[in-house]
Amino acid sequence: MSYTEDVGLDFNTYKEVHKTNKYLYSVIEPDSENNNSSNAQGMFWELHRLSNGTRKISFYTCLVFYIFGFMCIGWVFIENFIWVLCTLYAGT
Repeated sequence: MSYTEDVGLDFNTYKEVHKTNKYLYSVIEPDSENNNSSNAQGMFWELHRLSNGTRKISFYTCLVFYIFGFMCIGWVFIENFIWVLCTLYAGT
C-alpha cells in the first residue's frame, strides 16, 4: 500500500479495478485465499509497470540522463583508448 502512495496511485481504486481478475486480485489483496509470500513480488512489479505508464515525464527524463551519461563515459573510454594507442606507437 505504501508503494502505491509513493508513486501517486490510490491503492483502493487499483484493487477495485483488478477484482474481476482472480489471479491479479490474489496478488493485490493480502488476505485472499490464493495469496502467498511470492505474490508480494508480483504485486510490486505490477504496480511498478503501472507507475511507469502514469509517470512518463519522470521515466523519460531519467532515460535521457542515463543515455547522456553512458555517452559521456563512452567518450572518455574512446579518448583514453586513443591516447594509449598513440603512446604505444609513439615509442616505437
